[in-house]
Amino acid sequence: MKIRVLGSGAGGGLPQWNCNCNNCKNCRLGLIQKRSQSSLAVSLNNNKWILINSSPEFTSQINELLTDYNHETLIRSQMINDVILMDSQMDHITGLLSMRENRTLNIYCNENTYDEIYNKFNILEILSYYLNIKHTFINENQSFKVDAIPEIEFIPIYLDSKPPPFSKNRENPIKGNNLGLIIKEVEKEEYIFYAPGISSIDEKIANIIKKSKFSLIDGTFWHNEELINMQISKKDSKSMGHIPNIELIKIVNKYELFNKIYLIHINNTNPILDPESEEYKKIIESKIKISYDKLELNI
Repeated sequence: MKIRVLGSGAGGGLPQWNCNCNNCKNCRLGLIQKRSQSSLAVSLNNNKWILINSSPEFTSQINELLTDYNHETLIRSQMINDVILMDSQMDHITGLLSMRENRTLNIYCNENTYDEIYNKFNILEILSYYLNIKHTFINENQSFKVDAIPEIEFIPIYLDSKPPPFSKNRENPIKGNNLGLIIKEVEKEEYIFYAPGISSIDEKIANIIKKSKFSLIDGTFWHNEELINMQISKKDSKSMGHIPNIELIKIVNKYELFNKIYLIHINNTNPILDPESEEYKKIIESKIKISYDKLELNI
């Protein structure tokens, strides 16, 4: 099974179009690697792929994937018809609009996310004018499969995080606002765990990470007050639903999660994006890895 990181950045990517922080400036100068917004693709044969979240950069991300793995002979590609949504965050759903050229779109998400993107954001209603949409509800701890690749199973795990600002649950989060996802081949023990949005890690989640082959974990901010200190926002990391890297380092040490974690969904302001920074060195010394666009993990 192959997991491909289509995008490793948080909302806005790197560089963010309206930002002139040190990371964005250096990225524009070619000194720091560019990052698109977070999304994964999963495959067994490099031909059929399952998309996990659909970022605003969907088109460029998939064209890069097609460049590397296009084995189709059909005029219209059938490589991706299935999307698993972890939540209703803008950087995870707006790429669906760029999938309107498909004949069908199979969406897998829980009831809460479905309500947000059909009744609140209305993205599914808009798409229904362009293609046939099929929907499957997924539930906590209940494994499911996707018809395109039935040899792979997915197990949703509910996480402590926050829904997007447009959600009616923004200030009073409910269970199921955000998912983690165990991804594995049927009847095999090894798995990858994906959690791009999580504000705390308890013993249960730590054990899931520890038993995984690899885990792709929320790496949005270095410090809880990162945006406040930069005078960009009045919101701290945890109030936005993200565990700061500094706290994650302590958790890695506490539960001995060494060499298990790849950070993903990394904000453009995070100093770990600069390989010359002290923060980057601390992450590497803590035996935490940093994902990047087009990273591929095989199990």
